[in-house]
Amino acid sequence: MTDNHSLRSVLVDLDRTLYPPATGLQEAGDRLINEWMTESLGLSSLEVDLLRRQLRDQYGTTARGLEEKYGIPQSKTYEQSIERLRPADYVWPRPQVRKILLSVGLPVYVFTNSTRPYCEQVLEALGLEDCFAGLVTIETMGWQAKPQKEAYQAALKVAGTEPQQTLFLDDSVANLEAAARMGLPAVLCHPRPKPHWAPCISDILRLPELLAVLTPEN
Repeated sequence: MTDNHSLRSVLVDLDRTLYPPATGLQEAGDRLINEWMTESLGLSSLEVDLLRRQLRDQYGTTARGLEEKYGIPQSKTYEQSIERLRPADYVWPRPQVRKILLSVGLPVYVFTNSTRPYCEQVLEALGLEDCFAGLVTIETMGWQAKPQKEAYQAALKVAGTEPQQTLFLDDSVANLEAAARMGLPAVLCHPRPKPHWAPCISDILRLPELLAVLTPEN
């Protein structure tokens, strides 16, 4: 997968990676996006839900799809959807994750398709706001979302490491596939392994075990 001694940084997705998928936070965000799309486009709830999924799959994020197809600025979509959420209503502090991130021995960066205000709120709710070397958000990526190549290039620039030196964890196989094509060691972080993708860890709590395999001592 990678040279066992080459890892220099870690990129970690935010939603459903730093916290378990079943919290309901992402689904709450999807509902707000649906409401915003219904208001903006005048479509039915069923039409909007299908369109949201199509735009997300085609463009990486619904917000980018709305900008490309309907001219709605991405920042406006985020303001009217996920930035209205209260993450603390859905996620809770994870002291064990905090301990791991502060002792892992490599700089760890959040790498998310979300905006910085939302990212900061989620990290605060998780008690992880001071655990990262930096945040790579949709603004940092020039509004080019994963799995677009430009998103990974922006993240690597922030981390200051080469692709093969940069471990990437995400819950999206599409994002992992794009990263792997660029040479990043890419690991699925999800409680249920997905077909045709390995390796996989069930939770970010397994990061030390993963690093022990990838970077054994001499």
